[in-house]
Amino acid sequence: MKARMKKIQEKSFLDIIEMLGAISGIAGSYCLATSGTGHELEALGWALFLVANLSWIVSAIYRRVVPLLIMNLFYMGSSIIGVLKVSNVI
Repeated sequence: MKARMKKIQEKSFLDIIEMLGAISGIAGSYCLATSGTGHELEALGWALFLVANLSWIVSAIYRRVVPLLIMNLFYMGSSIIGVLKVSNVI
C-alpha cells in the first residue's frame, strides 16, 4: 500500500513538473517571438526557457530518459547564453 502511494505521489509530482515545463516553454517562445526590440519580453522569454529546461531535466532524471536529459542540458546552455546577452554580460 505504501509503495503504491509513493508511486502515485511521484506521478503527481512529475505531472506538475512536466506541465510547468510545457507551459513555461510555450510562454518563453511566445515572449521571444513577439519581443521585437523590447528587452523586457526577451529577458522574460529566456528566463521562462530556463524554467522549462530545468523542469524537463528533472523529469528526464526521474524517468531515466537520457536523450531528453541531454537535449535539455544543451537547451539550457543556449538559454543561459540568451539570459547573459540580454543582461549585457556577454
